[in-house]
Amino acid sequence: MNLRHAPAFGMFGLLFLWATSRSGQRLAASIRRVNWAIVAVLVYGIVDERHQFHTPGRDASVSDILTNLAGGWLCAHVLFAVEEGASGSKVARLFAIGLPACGVAAAIATLIPPLWPELTWL
Repeated sequence: MNLRHAPAFGMFGLLFLWATSRSGQRLAASIRRVNWAIVAVLVYGIVDERHQFHTPGRDASVSDILTNLAGGWLCAHVLFAVEEGASGSKVARLFAIGLPACGVAAAIATLIPPLWPELTWL
């Protein structure tokens, strides 16, 4: 279930880049813009988890935020690489880093709570 956070927040990062780009400008025009998109993903992820903390039947966790970040990082960096004209092998390397990061973060978010229920924050 937590693996859905990665594409959702990846899309959030892409939409952030789209919404903040200037007409005629590439969406991920610089690594600075990519970093701002990742910061936006982090901030929104924290706000979302804080909201879940106060919602009955929901829980907030740091590992959800990590899954959000992994998805946002992957999508923003792949877009930047593609817009820069990077080789297919570089894009493949980004996926080779980002997809397992998304999977590991989602696995932690899914597997840790049943094993250690006292770690509610994780």
